[in-house]
Amino acid sequence: MSDQQTTPTPAPIQTGPAQVALYALVIGAVVGLMLIAWFLRQILLLFFAAILLAVIIWSVAELVRKILPLRLKGSVAVACLIIVALVVGLVWLMGAQVVEQVSTLHDAVPLVASELKTRFGLDVQQWVAHADYTSWLQDALGYVPSVFSTVSSSILVVAGGVFLALDPQGHREGALLLVPRSRRERLRQTLNLAARSLQHWLAGQVIAMVIIGGATAAVLAMFGVPSALALGLIAGLLEFVPYVGAIVAYVPLGLAAIAQGVNTFWWVLGVYVLIQQSEGNILMPLLQKRTVEVPPVVALFSVVGLALLFGPLGIVLGVPLTVVLLVALRELYIIDVLGEPRESARSDRIRARPTRRA
Repeated sequence: MSDQQTTPTPAPIQTGPAQVALYALVIGAVVGLMLIAWFLRQILLLFFAAILLAVIIWSVAELVRKILPLRLKGSVAVACLIIVALVVGLVWLMGAQVVEQVSTLHDAVPLVASELKTRFGLDVQQWVAHADYTSWLQDALGYVPSVFSTVSSSILVVAGGVFLALDPQGHREGALLLVPRSRRERLRQTLNLAARSLQHWLAGQVIAMVIIGGATAAVLAMFGVPSALALGLIAGLLEFVPYVGAIVAYVPLGLAAIAQGVNTFWWVLGVYVLIQQSEGNILMPLLQKRTVEVPPVVALFSVVGLALLFGPLGIVLGVPLTVVLLVALRELYIIDVLGEPRESARSDRIRARPTRRA
């Protein structure tokens, strides 16, 4: 026998007809699931919206249970009543504001038209006189199916959110039955972390909305703009929508401000921009140190990408969906697959607190 040890030759991989068929079946199943997810992407996003609503209801229910000795379903019912009362109150305030803004806009149109003609040479009155109102009406009627679709989707999200809030643990355990038994506990922990991260993100958003709404109302009142409280409320609510919300919020603010004069309009615009910049560079970093921090570039591209795929709903849900995906990425890939220590994986860019089971 030779003293040198020979390295065993690895056995060749069997590639018989059965193995080829198995590989083809797996690849076909993966591609099929991806196609199904693509065709059902709108439903999947609505389902996530229902989950987000359930987290909101559950968070309010937790506060109710700290005050009142109620069981789960009772606290959820009280939380739903509180949310409905808030929504009705907001709709009433916004409706009154819309009526007032229509009147304000009617009074401000001559002033704005004169200002545009003087400064930019734009004759708005001539443009309105020659406008094709029939075409405008046809375009408006084209949005009717979208309105019905939005209403039906909203009803679906509300119903789904209430059902999920009434039995979060049962729905979670039912979903875990679809994965192998050995992975269920780890996925259960990840789902709990994702839910708690959404709660922390929502808490940060609510604080920012209150501060932005209050600051905006105070500025408008300082400049003598009518309905300052309602306009501040609108600005605070639209703060929930990243990037786009701040721009949309200034439309009613600008209409109300310009009725007080062009100088008031520019002063309000300047202070509003200052408030928004302070919120993005000072307030949100302070809040994210105690809640959930999403890198700005990730948030921006997630909002843009989901807006291209899903439209306005993608803009609204882009950041909370990114929060969930960051938690899943950290727990299931960075920690489980790459083997990074938990403290190393929980960087300032992907932060979430551990949680108990729901």
